[in-house]
Amino acid sequence: MNQCLGVAEIQSLICENLDRKSAFAMALTAHAFLEPALNEIWRTVDSFRPLIDCLPDDLWTAKALPSPTKPDKINTILHVAREPQAEDLHRYLTRYASRIRNFKPAVSAGMKMLSPDALLALQYATDFQPGALSPQLKHFQWISLKSIADGLGDEFVRRLSSYMILFVGKTVDSINLSDANTSTPLEMAAVRYILKRLPCLKLLRGLPANDATPLPESLVTLVRWDRLESAVLAGNPVTVRSLRHLASLPRLRQLTMMNLGITLPQGLSRAVTGFTSLQDVTYACDRLPRVLEFLQHLPQTNIVQSILFMGIKFCTPSQLTEALRYAETYLNPETLFTMEIREKAGRPAPQSLEELIETDQPDPVDLQPLHVFSKLKVLCLKFRGGVRLTSKEIEGIPNTWPNLRVLILLPTILNSHRFPSIDHIHVSALLRSLPLLRKLGLQFNTTQILSDEPNAEPWVSDLQELSVGASPISSPSRVIDFIKAHLPRLTTLTIPKKSSGVGEGTILERRWEAVHQGWKQGQS
Repeated sequence: MNQCLGVAEIQSLICENLDRKSAFAMALTAHAFLEPALNEIWRTVDSFRPLIDCLPDDLWTAKALPSPTKPDKINTILHVAREPQAEDLHRYLTRYASRIRNFKPAVSAGMKMLSPDALLALQYATDFQPGALSPQLKHFQWISLKSIADGLGDEFVRRLSSYMILFVGKTVDSINLSDANTSTPLEMAAVRYILKRLPCLKLLRGLPANDATPLPESLVTLVRWDRLESAVLAGNPVTVRSLRHLASLPRLRQLTMMNLGITLPQGLSRAVTGFTSLQDVTYACDRLPRVLEFLQHLPQTNIVQSILFMGIKFCTPSQLTEALRYAETYLNPETLFTMEIREKAGRPAPQSLEELIETDQPDPVDLQPLHVFSKLKVLCLKFRGGVRLTSKEIEGIPNTWPNLRVLILLPTILNSHRFPSIDHIHVSALLRSLPLLRKLGLQFNTTQILSDEPNAEPWVSDLQELSVGASPISSPSRVIDFIKAHLPRLTTLTIPKKSSGVGEGTILERRWEAVHQGWKQGQS
């Protein structure tokens, strides 16, 4: 064997890049690879089967039961036949348990599973020690009650969550509770019991949610969580008290929240302290002006670098301008590099020719409130009526945001009712003035592209992705030539697509499809 393969670090590196089947083969290839291969095999466990296979058969009495939702699938449920002893668990605990880093238990019809009483017996055998069956666990995925009900039945639904503490101990630094269901008091008690025993938690994802009522404050404020770095609370809204508790966490860098249905106070005085480490914010609300509910909790000294604000319902242009003003007031222009604000996407309803005489098209929104954020690298605004872009305004973009890598200014509902004020000449000047730009989304008039541009200086952009929205087009071949000449590194071209169920797309959609096909052929 090559001498370098005897180095433990190299052995581990090799095994870390193997799938489970290959890791099994590697474990049998040479004794030197046995331990690192076993580490990889046991790194992620997605069922109770590995534990079952490591325990003596005479511990259990097997009972065959049809699955509740798939009677043709037979579950094998293991019940306690005798009291588990320390020696029964010795092999599992000494050889395998400490290798488990991720436990993502899944339940399905036709599986072999420990009964709740069998799990209780294992708790007795391990002295009710949290995390006894995976003492070095890092990430835990809460088991879905629906999958339990479908695969195993109601008895397991009522009791299984109580035994998750067998696998979750103080070493866990990441937990996903998005499948937990706190409508049952026992499940809520199990979640609360576990959360109180995670002093090293860094990532908290998906606190249990069932409806539009706020998360129980006691569940959010339960633990100090001084090490928490990321919280994803995308189920129920949180209260002001919960928000203030989150603001007090010293290491919280990333926060995702969804606040729908309940309006929080917006007249609060601006926070003086809090969110000292927060850099990345995602906030979803009914309408975008409600971002103030969160922004007022940011102190003037905040160091937020990236924001994503999402509105589920459409706003008037004045409401959108109000939301941009809040961003201008509360976010720090010295630290903000990424800004994405968007309304829910949608498609226009089919209209007859008579209806097109008068269109219900909202006015575009002015970018002026965002000019203060001169260090932006990513700017993505998607509103129903789009963003106002005149020739003067697009000419000012490179001076306002010279470091842009991504610029997306598209309406969420694509249509061709409003003719763009800018054309390919403006886009060409923009690309030449923003050498770092790699992704662009704009609606612009392509009908004036000529087959031979007189007195045009040759130029090439490093743009990689282009989204054209409902840009007017008359000649697909000229647009293809324009892309080939000036965007040689383009890898993604996003065009308007016809609605599902529609036999034939509009002429605009068919022309852009011709562009896409011609561009793809030129790449091959």
